[in-house]
Amino acid sequence: RRIKSLLPGTFVALMGSHATCFHRQLLMENPGVDAVIRGEFEITVRETALALKRGTSLSEVPGLTLREGGSVRVHPDRPFDSDLDRWPYPDRETVPMEKYQTAQYQGKKGTFMLSSRGCPHRCTFCLWPGTLVGRDFRARAPESVVDEMEHLVRKHGVDDIYFDDDTMTLDRERLLKICRLIQGRDLKVHWIAMGRVDNLDEELLAEMRKAGCDNLYLGVESGSEKILKRLKKGIGLGQVERAFRMARKCGIRTQAFFLL
Repeated sequence: RRIKSLLPGTFVALMGSHATCFHRQLLMENPGVDAVIRGEFEITVRETALALKRGTSLSEVPGLTLREGGSVRVHPDRPFDSDLDRWPYPDRETVPMEKYQTAQYQGKKGTFMLSSRGCPHRCTFCLWPGTLVGRDFRARAPESVVDEMEHLVRKHGVDDIYFDDDTMTLDRERLLKICRLIQGRDLKVHWIAMGRVDNLDEELLAEMRKAGCDNLYLGVESGSEKILKRLKKGIGLGQVERAFRMARKCGIRTQAFFLL
């Protein structure tokens, strides 16, 4: 509302999980919002911005929900892009990276990276696969991932990378190749991964540690087998204990995600 009062011609769009789930309601109840960008948003944001810049119609942009007068128009969903390798790197020169740090980083200059999207698991509490990134695992080639890592280290002086993948450990052989490419290029960079306790082994963890992974975040969710079954998490407490022991043995610090 404040933006609209100061700059009435500004086009305001919302995106993210809440906006995707309640897109119709948000537009009907909030006159300060012009559109909702549903689901995976990168390409829809770009196409929307280009259409506004050129003064062309937004009617051909998939993934949008728009207000038209007193009604709401829902465009078809945007299909998920399976070729993440064709996406350009984020324009990290737009903002001063060093001012956007999190407590997880061990170095002096960290940033986020994306090497894959999507998760095939059916945990009942998680809306991410169902509403935003899909259930198909879509992964960049190992060479593409390490190329971007090298770009960040050599050009931007990055010394810590947080991989924002839903589950980076889903494809074991791909992750092993990423680790060996990092070592082969002698990249000195810390990195953080998120994974599941049921797709880890000592060889993989040892290679991850040698390649610079010093933090691993694992979804545990509960200490109750009964609740894990109700959540359809697909893991047992024995797997949890084994995964954390192996990570500690390999020198990787761990963090457990829990649901309360």
